[in-house]
Amino acid sequence: MAKLQQMNEMTKLSSQILLCNGYVTYEGKRFSDCNPFEQEAFNIALGDKKPVEKDFENLLQCLVSPLLLQHTMNEDCFINPAIFEQLKAALRPEKDNDHEGWWHLKANCGCYTMRLSGCYNKGVLSAESELYKRVGKHTIYYDLTDEQWAEAQDKLEAEYERLVKEYRIDERNRYYESLSHDYHQFI
Repeated sequence: MAKLQQMNEMTKLSSQILLCNGYVTYEGKRFSDCNPFEQEAFNIALGDKKPVEKDFENLLQCLVSPLLLQHTMNEDCFINPAIFEQLKAALRPEKDNDHEGWWHLKANCGCYTMRLSGCYNKGVLSAESELYKRVGKHTIYYDLTDEQWAEAQDKLEAEYERLVKEYRIDERNRYYESLSHDYHQFI
C-alpha cells in the first residue's frame, strides 16, 4: 500500500515537470526561479537527489549492518566440530607463558587460527578464546559451543598444571644447586 502511494506521489511530481521552450520546468518555473522546497522536489522528481531521510536511512543501514552481521548468532557463527578437533589437537603453548600471569595456547590449521588465554585471579580462572578464519584480506570470527568451550577450558587448566609443575621442578633444582655449593670450604 505504501509503495503504491509513493508511486502516485512520484507520478504527480513527474506530471508537474514539463519541457517548455527547451527548458525543464516545474509548475511553469525554471529550476533557478524555484524556492528551495520546490528545487528539492524538482531534483527528487528528476532522480538527481534522494530525499534527506533516505540518505540518512541508507547511511545508518550501511553503518549498522556490519555490526548486526557480526553479532547475529546463527549456526554459521559456530566453528565446525571437525575443524575444532584439529585445532584442539594442534594447540601449543607460547614461549612466554608463566603460571603467575596470563598463559596462552595457540593453534593454526590452514586458514583457521585458535588462541586460548587463561589467568587465575584469586582462585578463579579467567579464560578467553579467539577463533577466526582469514580469507584474503577478510577475517571471519567464530564462536565456540558450550561443549567446545568446556573442552577449551580443560586444555587451559591442563596447561596451568603443567606450568605449575615445571615451576616447582625448576625451584627444586635451584635449591639443590645452591646446596651443592659449599662456600664454607673456601674460608
